[in-house]
Amino acid sequence: MSVEGVLNVLKDFLFTIWLILPVYISNAAPVVLAKLGYTRSPIDFGRNFIDGRRVFGSHKTIEGFLFGTFAGGFIATLQHVINYLFHVRGIYASMVDAF
Repeated sequence: MSVEGVLNVLKDFLFTIWLILPVYISNAAPVVLAKLGYTRSPIDFGRNFIDGRRVFGSHKTIEGFLFGTFAGGFIATLQHVINYLFHVRGIYASMVDAF
């Protein structure tokens, strides 16, 4: 494989990570919140299914759901702003090059 091919694979890999980053962050955020020791309110309110087990399991909390949603949304918004700034920079650069 040539150097150009390796660079293309690396570029595609990094682009894929960039696209999936909000999902990674929103999935990891509740774990960080739990490690900080915040209160735990079960998302299923402690109810059991007909087989006796918890509906969503013992580690799903309202705080984790809200914090994960907020963290993923924040990262997605940040990505959007970064992409916008890069596009605006490109437009201004092409306008300057026109002179």
